[in-house]
Amino acid sequence: MATNPSIWRSIQLEHDGLPLMVRYPDGLDFDMLAARYPDLVVVNHEFTHVTPNGLPEAEYNDGLFEFDSSIRSAFEHTEQGSTVLIETYAGIRRYYIYAVRLVNVAECLAPISHENPQEKLSWEVRSDPDVSFIRNYRRDVLHL
Repeated sequence: MATNPSIWRSIQLEHDGLPLMVRYPDGLDFDMLAARYPDLVVVNHEFTHVTPNGLPEAEYNDGLFEFDSSIRSAFEHTEQGSTVLIETYAGIRRYYIYAVRLVNVAECLAPISHENPQEKLSWEVRSDPDVSFIRNYRRDVLHL
C-alpha cells in the first residue's frame, strides 16, 4: 500500500540533554496523505518502566514490539490512517498518524488498551489537511 512504506529508518538525536529516538518511513507521498488523511492523530504511550534518561528500560522495551505494531495496525489495517513518525522521548512514545476525518481513535485503540491495561495511552486529534506537521518535522528536525 502506498500509504505505508515498508522501509523505516531510525535516528537518535538529542533534545534538551535527553535522547530523542525517531523512526520514520522512507518514501512518504505527501500529496496522497493530504488528499486521503486530513487529520493528524498523536497517540501518546507513557512508559511504565523508564531509565533516568527517559528511555524505556531495555527488557521492557523489548516486550513492546507487539504493542508498538498493534498501535500502527489499528489504523493501517483498516485504512483509517497511516503512521508517519514514531518518537521516543522523556518517558513517552508518540505515534504520529494521519487519519481519515473524524476517525474514532478510542474505538481503534480499545482492543490494545484492553489487552494491555498496564500501559497508559492518551491521544489528541487535530486538523492538518496540508500535512504540514510531517513536512516541517522532516525538514527541521530530521533535515530531510
